[in-house]
Amino acid sequence: MLKGNDLPLHTSAGNNLTMFADNTSILVLGPSVSDLNNRLNSISTEVYLWTTFNHMSLNTKKTKSLMITSHQKFSHLPNPNLNILINGTLIDKVSHAKLLGVTVDSFLTWEQHIDNMCSQISSRLCLLRRIQPFLTYECTLRFYNSCIHSAFLHCSSVWSSCSLSVLLHLLRLQKRAARLILGTEFAHTFVSLFTKLKWLSILLLINLRKLVLLFNIV
Repeated sequence: MLKGNDLPLHTSAGNNLTMFADNTSILVLGPSVSDLNNRLNSISTEVYLWTTFNHMSLNTKKTKSLMITSHQKFSHLPNPNLNILINGTLIDKVSHAKLLGVTVDSFLTWEQHIDNMCSQISSRLCLLRRIQPFLTYECTLRFYNSCIHSAFLHCSSVWSSCSLSVLLHLLRLQKRAARLILGTEFAHTFVSLFTKLKWLSILLLINLRKLVLLFNIV
């Protein structure tokens, strides 16, 4: 019988198996694709046996495999495909996957994650534009801080290793938010707008978050 979630005790994944609510992820490192396939297939079988023993159903349609490597190494792989089977079903291979709100891609460019962020923040800015006539200035700032500012910084210490050109997409959205809140035209520089709002740019905010993380580690 199942006593709590004892899955880590019944797989060879060890500390490379992470669980959060109903989300379980397995991370395996290997010198070759064939080694990754062998180890992942072995662990997948262990997981399947554990779910069967505990009268649970493993949804193979929602289970994905993602290989993370560099562009250079990927170009030299003779067979770059992961072939993971669970109870005879081949798991779909993907180029990116969402993990706890962060979209991880095969080459860790974070471009897909930033695209998703920009889409989400743009939608919230459109909502703010519609409701702003009914809000006080203080309520407008409160909406921004709770629904937009927090979206800018969610797990920023992870994805901020992306290229500067990608980060500039977020800076443009932050400028757009400042103009919307202050009701100004494009003629105003974002430095003057951020100064009036007492904001740091997204680039400085990300650096600040990294410094705070480093300070807490040390």
